[in-house]
Order: sequence, then structure tokens, then C-alpha cells
Amino acid sequence: MGADLYIYDEKGNEVAYFRDSYNMWNVLWRLNGSYWEMANNLETDKEKIEYLKSKLEMLNYKKEEWKELFKEKHYVYFCREADKLKEWVELAEKCLNKKGYKIGWCV
Repeated sequence: MGADLYIYDEKGNEVAYFRDSYNMWNVLWRLNGSYWEMANNLETDKEKIEYLKSKLEMLNYKKEEWKELFKEKHYVYFCREADKLKEWVELAEKCLNKKGYKIGWCV
């Protein structure tokens, strides 16, 4: 189980995808966030994107914390996954108001 975040173009083709598992490897949880909190309390795509952006603002600080907390391979994993989430959020924000693009949330 996990959170699946999608971006689709006007033809329904998947443009971008990010998956964050619901376990100790959950990137958003490590950024003090929750997909369930986001899904239950925020209605619009814009609100959800802003929520993710606010959590990602802590990324540089958290990367330093993770460096001390995890073994090297786990640190590399979290940094890579956090960067993927950040890229997804940046693209979602760009597509938010583009005609034909849709954002999908399965949390």
C-alpha cells in the first residue's frame, strides 16, 4: 500500500507518477507530513500541491538529519525519493492550470 500521485495529459496518458509506500520508508512522513491528512482535509489539487510544497521546504534540513540517522544506502534512498517527490510537485504545479492536464491522487 502507498500513495500514488499521477499527472495525466489531455489524452489520458500518464505524464508523471510518484509512489510513496506506507511504511518506514515513506518520504512525506519523514518530512512530517501525511497523505491521509492531506486527502481528508484539503479539497483542491492546488491546496494539496501547496501542502506538499510546504513539507518539502524542510527538505535541506531533513537531509542533514537523515545523514546522521541512516546508513549511507538508506540516506541515498531517502534523498533520491524526496527529490523525485519534489520534481513531481514542481511539474504538478506547472500543469495545474494547463488545459487538459489532470492530477490524480490515490492515497
